Amino acid sequence: MRQNLLRRTHPVLSILGAALLLTGARVAWAEEAQRPVLAAAPAVTPPRPLAPPDVGYPEGARGDAVVLLVITVSADGTVRSASASEGPEPFASAAIAAASAFRFAPATRDGAPIASKIRLEIRFTAPASLPPAPAPGAAEPPPPQVAPGAAPRPAPERPTTVAPLEVTVRGEAKAPPVTGFSRAEVRLIPGAFGDPFRAVEALPGVTPVFSGAPYFYVRGAPPGNVGYFLDGVRVPLLYHIGFGPSVVNPALVQRVDLYPGGYPARYGRHTGGIVAGETRPPLPEAHGEGPGARFRAGAGVTLEDTDVNLRRTDVDATIDEILSPRLDITAGGFLDADLEVTPRLQLSPGLRLDVVRSEGATWVSIEPRIAARLTVTPGVRFVHAHGLASQPPSFIATLPGLQPSIDQGLQWSLQSSGGIEVDLPEDVEAKLTLFRNAFFNMTDTLGTSDRDNNIPVSLARRSLGASTGLELSLRRRLTRRLGGFLAYTLSRSTRAFDRYEIPSTSDRTHVLNLAVSHDLGRGYRAGSRLVFYTGTPTFTGTPSQLVPNGVPRIPGVPMHEIGRYSSFFRIDVRAEKRWSIGRTGWLSAVIEVLNPTLSREAVAYDCSSPLGCEVQWMGPITIPSVGLEGGF
Repeated sequence: MRQNLLRRTHPVLSILGAALLLTGARVAWAEEAQRPVLAAAPAVTPPRPLAPPDVGYPEGARGDAVVLLVITVSADGTVRSASASEGPEPFASAAIAAASAFRFAPATRDGAPIASKIRLEIRFTAPASLPPAPAPGAAEPPPPQVAPGAAPRPAPERPTTVAPLEVTVRGEAKAPPVTGFSRAEVRLIPGAFGDPFRAVEALPGVTPVFSGAPYFYVRGAPPGNVGYFLDGVRVPLLYHIGFGPSVVNPALVQRVDLYPGGYPARYGRHTGGIVAGETRPPLPEAHGEGPGARFRAGAGVTLEDTDVNLRRTDVDATIDEILSPRLDITAGGFLDADLEVTPRLQLSPGLRLDVVRSEGATWVSIEPRIAARLTVTPGVRFVHAHGLASQPPSFIATLPGLQPSIDQGLQWSLQSSGGIEVDLPEDVEAKLTLFRNAFFNMTDTLGTSDRDNNIPVSLARRSLGASTGLELSLRRRLTRRLGGFLAYTLSRSTRAFDRYEIPSTSDRTHVLNLAVSHDLGRGYRAGSRLVFYTGTPTFTGTPSQLVPNGVPRIPGVPMHEIGRYSSFFRIDVRAEKRWSIGRTGWLSAVIEVLNPTLSREAVAYDCSSPLGCEVQWMGPITIPSVGLEGGF
């Protein structure tokens, strides 16, 4: 017996669909005031090269190329480590290999030498064609004939293979708990389609709502509590029509970083993680980038007899109540700093103050935060981050004008994490992090309403929550000739509300992303990504069909056997052929497919049949993409 999947299995999806249609109807009023308080900074001078670095043109390469190296310069001026954040192979590997011989006058702070990290741009220019060398044993060619009285022609000079180098120090130091991707890496992640904000799902600590959706849980915090910023400015609506494409052109974003918890005080009013994008700095010369043509198609599940039904029997708060006319005023300020206590110890303390006024009531939040990185050896670092964060009540996803009433006060989270970073051979970086987040007075409609309607949906429900877990990351930059990453999260997220204490209905115990990208030479590159996660909890069915997970029940509350939906996996693929045009131009033909394996995701059980419960599936959601990309 077929059921209305949106209405029967999860009314929240119906609500979200209606909200997306109404997004442009009303816009919430808000006023913000953030005045950073800046402390006097010590005099810092960047390192400078003692001699022009010598980098030879790689054997077998063709065309011109630009490689951007990230170099750590020790206090004695030697190169401690080097990696390529941008640039094709084999140019990137040649630049990294030569970097170990570079020598610098070290950076100084108040005159004292210190270690520093810089970005160094290397331009490769293809040598001009030279006459072929004579075969062994062949006679020497006769000298050119010179007319009587004419001056002899000078011999042709061999072209310079390395362009002048420029050393620049860009941006500001990142607070310790950050991780992210550069623009060059985002392009190479299969299934991300070059979107830096969508690529965040491949990072540790991130749990998808469902496959293909650009909305995520970050360390147990729901999508509505995750903040998105571009150059420090909050982005209220990240995707067109709620699901894509991004409102920010990917070519403008230089890198995207994820602060899963304990983030700097300049980021406020979110109790989940922070996704921060940085735009590319303007260049003195004309430049451009973008898809010349891109064609996409999709395949998905067909739902019969679907409608958006917001009856009071389904939910206890309607869209009209969410959009109730009111004036919300929010003002605040922050103070944070990046302190190098010793050459090995970096501290990032911060304090934030916010005041929220709505419907005649005022709420004040004071949020201390601190992060630290301790360098034990040149390749081993301990990282800690702790902080308190608050925000007004949130909707299922961040949408302008959709914010529940604040009559029950602010949401709060206490975030804590600690871990270790290790630099392994072959430029592989390993990270292991343990985290614990506690949530108070939380609004999480997805996490407190099950898909089988055993727990009624409520847009205004408040709950207590907790998330505990482990994050493991192994990474070699995708821009290397052979690059890839492994991101694994083991976590447990719970909710307590009314008389229930249950796992979050969006909890996934295991989440794994495994990707590889290989430069095949002659402009060809191929890559693939495996995405795997376990199913979410279910509260219906029989013990023979469901696997108990041992979550304790509250005495006196009748509940069905607790189990899990089936695990899900998909494989994404990407292939590219790249041509160099002139000194800096390029053109690429790209084929990219999300879920070519046609995997389906279990989303609900239908137990209305006398024969037992039947699994209901979503998908397969498959998106192929074929296009041309280029830049100059």
